[in-house]
Amino acid sequence: MFDNTSVSITDAAGNTSVAPLFYLSPGQVDFQVPSNVTTGLAKVTINANGAIQTASNVPILAVAPALFTLNNAGLASAYAIRVSAGGTQSVQQIYTQDPATGLISPNPINMGSATDKVYLVLYGTGFDGATAATTTVTVNSLTAPVLYAGSSGTTPGLDQVNLQIPSSLAGKGNVNVQFSVSGVASNPLQVTIQ
Repeated sequence: MFDNTSVSITDAAGNTSVAPLFYLSPGQVDFQVPSNVTTGLAKVTINANGAIQTASNVPILAVAPALFTLNNAGLASAYAIRVSAGGTQSVQQIYTQDPATGLISPNPINMGSATDKVYLVLYGTGFDGATAATTTVTVNSLTAPVLYAGSSGTTPGLDQVNLQIPSSLAGKGNVNVQFSVSGVASNPLQVTIQ
């Protein structure tokens, strides 16, 4: 219970679980679906200071991938790591923020020399049970090698996917990133490649 509010989920098998809460406001309750909740249609019950609201037929899926964005143009909430042939690593922010206006815009990913490898780390939620083998990522319609997909290991509900950007994309500018887990697609993202 958090601030006299609790959430419980009665799953398709009839089992009830208490859901951990992340955020509360007068019009919003954010919670995590516990891993023991059976997939299928569920009933979610919110008890806020004795006032109870329920939602029935809420679909619970094994995966429901969603990637975080930084603006309404779908700019990925991510960073890049460029690794030289000698092993030197450079972290690159893939966005800039105007201090005067607060507007966020793409910062092109520097692909470096032909022998450099560039990795993209994306963040999202709904795919903590994913693996590299069950995950597919395309960048500008090219399949990108997935090195890791699953829980970030830092915050419950925060997941990440690490992939290598194909070197042939150097100079392509704005490109689409499409991510899917076990055939379930997430929202598309945008990155800019120098």
